[in-house]
Amino acid sequence: MVVDMRYENDCGIACVATVTGLMWEDVYSAWPGGFRGDVSDSYIHHQWVLNMLGFSFKRVLLEELLTGAGHQPGSVAMLLNAQDDPETWAREDYTNLHWCVYAGRSGSDVLVFWLNGRVKAFTPEMIRKHFSNPFCVCYSVAQTQQARRLPWYKRAYVRLTAWVGSKFGGGLK
Repeated sequence: MVVDMRYENDCGIACVATVTGLMWEDVYSAWPGGFRGDVSDSYIHHQWVLNMLGFSFKRVLLEELLTGAGHQPGSVAMLLNAQDDPETWAREDYTNLHWCVYAGRSGSDVLVFWLNGRVKAFTPEMIRKHFSNPFCVCYSVAQTQQARRLPWYKRAYVRLTAWVGSKFGGGLK
């Protein structure tokens, strides 16, 4: 079941809901400090939420998706560049990222649930360009009996961003 976004900036909630099979509301209520939009929607925030919901996470390598190494559609979260306008000299994709979900393969193309009702196809070259951005990441999840504790610096990051988000706005829009 694919859970689509309800707002323009809740792709992280929709992504976690899709890969875990949970409802949007369950994921939203587990978000540390409340969901504050982009300031609270990093890979580290996803790790925190997954722990709170009883899931473990594991990085998925780009090559695994390109070769179709056993990942089922809807099972891998992906943080990709939201845009890269070839008409501009600056690469806005380094700062404009979007959570989405692996939707399978069609030939050599990687299909992605964009979490807005659409599926996008990316050639291997296009996907590699996305992953030239060091912030792009993929992960899979599994239910677990024992959540692993995040390192102190990740816990501190989540607390700091929750505080910043509560003081300086953000939220669903």
